Amino acid sequence: MDLNLIECFYAVAKAGSLSKVATDMEIEQSTLTRYINRLEASIGVKLFHRSGRGMVLNEKGKLFFNYAEAVIQAAENARQAAANLAAVGPSQIIIAAQPTIAQVTFAEIGHELRREFPSAKIRFAEGLGHQIISWLQEGKVDAAILYLPENASMLTYEHLVQEPLYLVGPADAQEMGVAVCALNLLDFPLVLPSTTHGLRTLSSALAMRYGKELKIAVECNGSTFLTRRLVQLGHGYTILPLASVMDEVTSGTLRAAKIDDPETVRSVVLATATGRPQAQHFWRINQIIKLTIAELGAGQKWPGVNALG
Repeated sequence: MDLNLIECFYAVAKAGSLSKVATDMEIEQSTLTRYINRLEASIGVKLFHRSGRGMVLNEKGKLFFNYAEAVIQAAENARQAAANLAAVGPSQIIIAAQPTIAQVTFAEIGHELRREFPSAKIRFAEGLGHQIISWLQEGKVDAAILYLPENASMLTYEHLVQEPLYLVGPADAQEMGVAVCALNLLDFPLVLPSTTHGLRTLSSALAMRYGKELKIAVECNGSTFLTRRLVQLGHGYTILPLASVMDEVTSGTLRAAKIDDPETVRSVVLATATGRPQAQHFWRINQIIKLTIAELGAGQKWPGVNALG
């Protein structure tokens, strides 16, 4: 039995008029009549006397009215309960990101999530790309913001922004200029992570394309802070997004030159694990993340990033 039909019956029974209820519900009177007829057909009895005075319940209609009233009250209680649950929000929200992305986005995302879900426990996790993908698959995080991996088949994702990469060198590295092509980039001695890291994979792909060998000065699998420090102290150059070195570039302790090559632009995505159940309030959480990142890009609070579209 359709709840909508019962609600129409209840409204007509209380008002005693098809035309009044049709006006209140903003539907055609003929449509409302069909609803009442369909309800009567489904239960096998007539519920109204139809006369010039309007719609009057017969004896069976009065009996059915009591049941209808109980059903409608139960439905209203259910709606209110659902609204109360929505108002409370999730008990916990866990978001993961790679270090550079986390550095730029976590603070603002945290403020927005707290504003929307004041009673939720918010947890941020920072990790490398392969670690975050494992956390998603294991259900340890609700969503992740990361650079799109080469094999993204295990993820459901939406593109957020694109982030160009920069050649980063010591403050006195005048030879860098303001931009550098990928071919010339390969002539610089580089401080890079080992082969399991995305930046090393990208650099190796560039070298293979141009038939050159990477000049690895130092392998560093530590934080970007340690990589930047090694560059500052003259151990070589590195490849990083502008956001991760903006403070040092502004203070004059590092230089950055944009790499002029479409292969050195990385897509930042909002990802979840394919096939896993979505967390409560999942849609709203994702909207908050997407809107916050769009605002960071528009307000130039994420240096160097390019909005999509």
